[in-house]
Amino acid sequence: MSTSGATSPSPPGGIDDPNALEHALRTVGDDNIMFAIGTPYEQTAKALHFPMSAPLSDVQRTNISHRAAELVFGL
Repeated sequence: MSTSGATSPSPPGGIDDPNALEHALRTVGDDNIMFAIGTPYEQTAKALHFPMSAPLSDVQRTNISHRAAELVFGL
């Protein structure tokens, strides 16, 4: 354990796990889940694969991919 106080960059925060997504959908709903990419730690094309291929309805995918962010950030 380092005692210098220096920290390394955090790894990407995304969780590409269908079970975690299903649990989040049941627990908080698609209108409270926000998609993000951990740039520069993740490649955009690779990061987009999971949410675009996940078994979601069009409404769920819209809410997760941008509608939740629009509401939170007033976009």
